[in-house]
Amino acid sequence: MADKWPDLLRARSWQDLPPRIYVALVGQLFGTPAFINLLEVLLIATIGGMASLRSGDPWLAGLTLATCAAVLTVIPLRRHFEARRILDGPAPRVRIFERWFERLSWIVGGGIGLMAARAVLATDDALVHLMLISLALGAGSTNLRYHARPRIAFGRTVAINGPLIAAVMLTGNPYYLALGVAALAATKLSLDICRQLYRGCLALLTTIDEKERLAADLEAANAGLERREAERRETEAAVTGLRAELTHVSRLSAMGAMASTLAHELNQPLTAVTNYVRGSRRLLENPTSAALDQIDKAMEAAEGGALRAGQIIRRLRGLVYRGNAETRPENLEELIRAACDLALVDAKPLGIVHKLDLAPDARWANVDHVQVQQVLINIIRNAVEAMQGSPVREIEVVSRAAGDFIEISVADTGPGIGGGPDGALFTPFSSTKSEGLGIGLSISRTIVEAHGGKIWATGGKDCGAVFRFTLPRAIAPDLSGLRAIHEAS
Repeated sequence: MADKWPDLLRARSWQDLPPRIYVALVGQLFGTPAFINLLEVLLIATIGGMASLRSGDPWLAGLTLATCAAVLTVIPLRRHFEARRILDGPAPRVRIFERWFERLSWIVGGGIGLMAARAVLATDDALVHLMLISLALGAGSTNLRYHARPRIAFGRTVAINGPLIAAVMLTGNPYYLALGVAALAATKLSLDICRQLYRGCLALLTTIDEKERLAADLEAANAGLERREAERRETEAAVTGLRAELTHVSRLSAMGAMASTLAHELNQPLTAVTNYVRGSRRLLENPTSAALDQIDKAMEAAEGGALRAGQIIRRLRGLVYRGNAETRPENLEELIRAACDLALVDAKPLGIVHKLDLAPDARWANVDHVQVQQVLINIIRNAVEAMQGSPVREIEVVSRAAGDFIEISVADTGPGIGGGPDGALFTPFSSTKSEGLGIGLSISRTIVEAHGGKIWATGGKDCGAVFRFTLPRAIAPDLSGLRAIHEAS
């Protein structure tokens, strides 16, 4: 930014500054207390009055009064614009105040300069000359406080010292000539100091403005980050809820596919219970000791059939129940057998044979039993559907310990997984079945990964497909206390 005097003194030089910085510079003009102006009036009136009395010059007295009036006018002018909150307005409105202040400052400076020049030329009294020159030099030095506005500082300095230096040199007195040269040097020094102070003030305000802008940008960026973080949390909550809904839909879909076969499975124990009860009623019509023995056996068999039907219903209800996932040590052997019972209820009519090869050291895992049952049921039901056209229909479920995890594999003798990438099998809404939703294996992968494991698929040795997944191992719980209570009871 230009800081040479010709550039600083242009009438429109204020437009070269950023509005915030320009308003801040003009605001320093409001920082001068009123008592400074009153003190300036007192000095002008005292020295000007004494000089006019000693010289007997009425023009000098008139200049003194006019100068005092101009200085006093600055006080109400500043208060008027301060009351109107001029600094809160735009830069052009602030410029109106500065323009009025410039004019009054130049008038005050011109009045002091003309007073000194008139006194020097009107009288030979050395004391008067000394007082007025001291006033002029003192007033010129006070212009340094207006360094924030170069036009005001330059105008006051030139208006005060210019007439005085010219009058001193017109006297032809060598002493006054030397004093005039000194005054010229002092004026130049004062202007240079004003310019340096203006540079420093401008640099300081520019730094403050940049820091304020940076702070505002940082605050806006922080608010944006907080907003995006809140949106991310809301999105994660929505995705979690959607995943839970999809998991529940998958369970219901699997249960709907097995509804007819479960009805058939329940029909067998319930039909047996009905037959045993009917036979017992007929035997009760002619109660004998032999008949009572048969009735006792029939009731025992009916009880077993009812318990078997209730067990099937409880397993189905536990699988369909929608709740939060809670991991705890679970017996994988019992969990796998229960999942096979649910998924293979129609295995015999379809000619499907299943084998279990469960390692004793891979029994306990830290899982949510309902969700892991769903994974097993999804994989086993897919194997059942894949083997419908195969001459050999076998499913083998194997569990093995693998470090801190347990690996479970489900192998079938179906047509296999094809030549595509096995990762595509777990892509949401991607299904090789004409009526499939494509969410079963995707949800299975989500469940396994939520447990800290992984799931993948490979081809079988001769044919078919093998689905494997891992689950975290758990320490076998101490059941000795329960066993002791059971034995005592």
